[in-house]
Amino acid sequence: MARLYEIGERYRNLADMLDDDSIPAEAVLEALDGLEEEFTAKAQAVAKLVLDLDAEAEAAKTEAARLSNRKRAAENKAQWLKGYIQQQMEGIGLRQLRGDVITLRVQNNPPKVVVDDPARVPESYYKPPAAPELDRAAVLEALRAGEEVPGCRLETGRSLRIR
Repeated sequence: MARLYEIGERYRNLADMLDDDSIPAEAVLEALDGLEEEFTAKAQAVAKLVLDLDAEAEAAKTEAARLSNRKRAAENKAQWLKGYIQQQMEGIGLRQLRGDVITLRVQNNPPKVVVDDPARVPESYYKPPAAPELDRAAVLEALRAGEEVPGCRLETGRSLRIR
């Protein structure tokens, strides 16, 4: 079977032949009818393929959403279990636990800036241009150096590292 664009090209050629007085119109119209059936069948087949591909894309979208939910659930469960181990280790005063394959260690995280009241932070800690943005690195450096930055404080959390 011919390709759809080839059928379309033949169809256009036959339509142009209708303008040619040297070719009997009945012969061109008869050829057009046969070509129209071929074009219709081919277009229907291509349309079915489009529907199949649309259904496949929708199935992939659904599967991606399902896998995304599964990923999020696994991440949440792993985070909860990690917190559980850390809580139990801290409860019995263990900071490190060495096993044959895995070492667990409860250690301090690097300090991070917590802004309690952004309105109280001096302008000098905001980055220019149009929309002021807090320069957290400058605030962190000042707080580490012992300076007091109104509206800000250092906070050090703890987390479990699994290696």
